[in-house]
Amino acid sequence: NGIGVSANGEVYVADNQGAWLPTSKLVHVQPEEFYGHYNGLAVSKRYPDGGFPSRYLTNGESRPAVWLPQNEVSNSPTTPLEIPNGPFAGQFFLGELTMGGIRRVQLEEIEGEVQGAVFRFTQGLESGVNRMVWGPDGCLYVGGTGSSGNWSWNNTRFGLQRLRPTETSTFEIQSVHALSDGFNIRFTKPVDRGWLGNPHHFDLRQWRYHATAQYGGPKREEQRLVATEAIASEDGRSVRLKVPGLREGSVVHLRMDPQSDAGEDLWSKEAWY
Repeated sequence: NGIGVSANGEVYVADNQGAWLPTSKLVHVQPEEFYGHYNGLAVSKRYPDGGFPSRYLTNGESRPAVWLPQNEVSNSPTTPLEIPNGPFAGQFFLGELTMGGIRRVQLEEIEGEVQGAVFRFTQGLESGVNRMVWGPDGCLYVGGTGSSGNWSWNNTRFGLQRLRPTETSTFEIQSVHALSDGFNIRFTKPVDRGWLGNPHHFDLRQWRYHATAQYGGPKREEQRLVATEAIASEDGRSVRLKVPGLREGSVVHLRMDPQSDAGEDLWSKEAWY
């Protein structure tokens, strides 16, 4: 639905669940890669006069930067928009039409591939979010829309709202970074180091997706992961988790429920890497 361009000129596209797409995704667009709908060998359906075979035939489908598990964190993703400043500078907001609200996506480059995590960010807007833009006043302007069926949030059809940043800092998961043997999780505020150092405080699951001609698709090879070690940083703002059994090409769901040193509950307790 939406196209976003980062400050350094990288192009990102949000794509909605459908045929050959088991769940929605955010794609980092690169030359010579195939992200779209595989239409087989039906020459009559290509333009003009046969055109070119799909790159799927030789390359297969290129993985997205982020999978967006259907009905867990997204249903109809829209505009990706880079965050220019603040605690999430360089990350992206991502609009959501059917489930409403805005998600946050944090990306990193691992061995030349862009990948990362998605988090819930804000909810309760007057309509499903379709387009977002930063105004000259530093505010985020959100355009909403809706239609019949599941293409609306709360049966709403229209919306235009301004979100003005404040100086208030909320307690959130700032980022999740992949390591060779697990993850490094960073928070916006310090957490008790004793709590962070207990690996049993972190629940993890992983699964894969596989594209077929059907509309959408299930999680495959889903399994629970167990963190064996949690190493808290000196400042209590991050923790390194050692997680045996991580599989390449899988989605990892992380859930945790710490409080900040000031006694604040975590704004959103989940991340999908």
